[in-house]
Amino acid sequence: MIFLYKELKNQGLDNYKINKKLENKELYKIEIGLYSDTEKYNQLEYVVKKYPNSIFTSESAFFYLGLTDYIPSKYFLATKHNAKKIENDKIEQIFMANHFFETGKTEMNYNNVNINIYNKERMLIELVRNKNSIAFDYYKEIISNYREIADEIDIGVHKNLDIKQEEYMFNFEVFNNSMTLLINTKEQIFVEKLSSMLKHGIRTTRYKDIYDFYYLITEGNMDKSLLIKLINIYCINNISRINTTSDIVNELSRIFNNPNFLENIQNSRYNWIGENTNIVLIL
Repeated sequence: MIFLYKELKNQGLDNYKINKKLENKELYKIEIGLYSDTEKYNQLEYVVKKYPNSIFTSESAFFYLGLTDYIPSKYFLATKHNAKKIENDKIEQIFMANHFFETGKTEMNYNNVNINIYNKERMLIELVRNKNSIAFDYYKEIISNYREIADEIDIGVHKNLDIKQEEYMFNFEVFNNSMTLLINTKEQIFVEKLSSMLKHGIRTTRYKDIYDFYYLITEGNMDKSLLIKLINIYCINNISRINTTSDIVNELSRIFNNPNFLENIQNSRYNWIGENTNIVLIL
């Protein structure tokens, strides 16, 4: 395990005790401010400890997310546009516009190391945006793997073009490039999540959606008339066993009272709003 100097200090180790551990080979100094409890340390853990304000992207993200078998020769890290340049031959630093830097940021455990990484949705955007600079075979492999996990991707695709969407411009100023995306309204996002949950019933694994529901209901200021219209389109008229709003209420009650579902939503990594789960379910 790798420790920062301040982490050792927080464990009650002063400079004398640290030096003693170094002498006894209970601790090994990697560089100024970084120590390991083993002589050979995990390089990925080192990168995470050394650059805590970075996010894995590009080839590193595609590999860690399981979208390619190609092992990158460097660590690809995204940093803010005004971040200090990383002087390390093993790292490819990619500067991101500050306002877009944390979009899609998530945390995952890879080989027992917790890393900051862009999620699959953000990396799909990055893949499309950089298509012309990516080797065709590499691009084809990743796209093929995205098709395999299409049901897991939180990007809605539909043919109801009469439903108004909101237009967003993502300005990738660092790369002198831009992309315009049509984004589903918050009402449609809510209903598509609801539809997915109703279709899968107690087998649903989209536990984070519960907290998304709570946030959209309490903070989203949604248009009720549009919400009702979309519920009819995506739920009542589209799911065989759902014919009325009462059917929706009954199915949600069945899901919310399922022991496995209740156990899984307690996991803090799903509760991004930090609200008490019991309060979220009651609403």
